[in-house]
Amino acid sequence: MRGLTLIEIVVVLGISMLLTSMLIVFNRSGERQIVLYTDQARVVGVLNRVKSLTLKTYKTGGNVCAFGVHFEEPRKFIIFKDVSSSDDCDGVDNDWKYNGDSEKIEEFSLNSRLKFINLADDNMHDVLFIPPYLEVKYPTTITIKINDDIGLEAQIEIGVGGQVSALSIQ
Repeated sequence: MRGLTLIEIVVVLGISMLLTSMLIVFNRSGERQIVLYTDQARVVGVLNRVKSLTLKTYKTGGNVCAFGVHFEEPRKFIIFKDVSSSDDCDGVDNDWKYNGDSEKIEEFSLNSRLKFINLADDNMHDVLFIPPYLEVKYPTTITIKINDDIGLEAQIEIGVGGQVSALSIQ
């Protein structure tokens, strides 16, 4: 009966450690992608919910001119209603942007490992859906990035006709 030599045991342990370390690295990378995909889908869901609110409210009337989502760095986003002081949404008193807590409906935040980037322009902070055709006042692309990773990010594109598209991770 012949046993294993010391060299054979060291080689087997070395290969096992190498495979284990590769698995751990791959698992951590996959975990970050899952967190990114999950919050990207959540933001898309909120945008679609706002589109639905816009159509529902248009049918009932009132002084709510539009619904939108306000994005704030690093990770906060808010559903809001754009309210006119008169019943005329085409009037001069309607500013088509988020004006604070008086217009807030609901507030969300991204996972603590994520953040919004490239929200430099004030118009990019607000995405408004205007009834009846869900015209978007400020079409834009929202970028979500992992805090600790230089290259891992996801984008959500909002087109002028109300299209919301989740773009692949780069």
